[in-house]
Amino acid sequence: TIQLRTHLTHIGAGMTTTTAVDEAVQATVCAGRDGSETSDGKTKRDKRDDFLTLDQPIFTQFFTKRFTKKVYLEHIHIPRQSTNSERFFESDICEALTKTYWWMTPAIWWPVAAVMCYISTESLVNKCMIFAAGLFVWTIFEYVFHRFVFHCEEIIPDHPVFLMLHFFTHAVHHYFPFDPLRLAMPPALFIILATPTYCLFNVFIPTQPLLPLFGGIFFGFAVYDVIHFYLHHGAEKSSFQYIRSLRTYHAIHHYKEPDNGFGVTSKFWDHIFGTVIIPGQRKSAKGKQL
Repeated sequence: TIQLRTHLTHIGAGMTTTTAVDEAVQATVCAGRDGSETSDGKTKRDKRDDFLTLDQPIFTQFFTKRFTKKVYLEHIHIPRQSTNSERFFESDICEALTKTYWWMTPAIWWPVAAVMCYISTESLVNKCMIFAAGLFVWTIFEYVFHRFVFHCEEIIPDHPVFLMLHFFTHAVHHYFPFDPLRLAMPPALFIILATPTYCLFNVFIPTQPLLPLFGGIFFGFAVYDVIHFYLHHGAEKSSFQYIRSLRTYHAIHHYKEPDNGFGVTSKFWDHIFGTVIIPGQRKSAKGKQL
């Protein structure tokens, strides 16, 4: 216990080594969340299969097991340590749509961003300035979507359909944090989120300047997705202190404070909106200090 506390303190201070981060994360998961006892004397690890089993597609279990929202929220933050890509759907086509290699995001969306900038009739100078504005707008989207869409636990209805939608949009990443094919956002999901957003912006912004703006947004999204993958699967090898600090910060979001630390590529908006993770200071949901 003393060793665990020491590791977690170092994580909060951002001074730990990669090994210490990994050990602390593992210890938090194994000794804390899924090892703690429930009211009937079982550990949460023992009861995980009462929530979701891995020997059948996960999608159908939301409708056959009929667990409550309370049970759902209790279990989605008890991560499975598997590095496998578990079966989500019976359909091979649907299953394929849930898996995304990290390189697919820049391979798809950087060319799309380039085409959007190219076909715009704005001047080159305007395109560059609007594109840069789009990069900045993406940082806002990164924070807003992560906090208010992906972590909307407080407002989701207690119904299997809404719990399923919440799970497959983001909670799956907290439940299977080491699945390399469920880390980058699937192109189909991004299209579902980006299309209405683009149409909403188009109500207020003409198409020609909107194209390079969303070119910058799409480019920024691809950078975010690559960095997010790297934080989970490669940042321990980085020679850049900033990247290692982001990895530590994101690990705390996953394993200690899922209601804070919504920034992935930076902590800027967490500072602005009071959800930054501060060493040695635990907060309640959405930034309130305990």
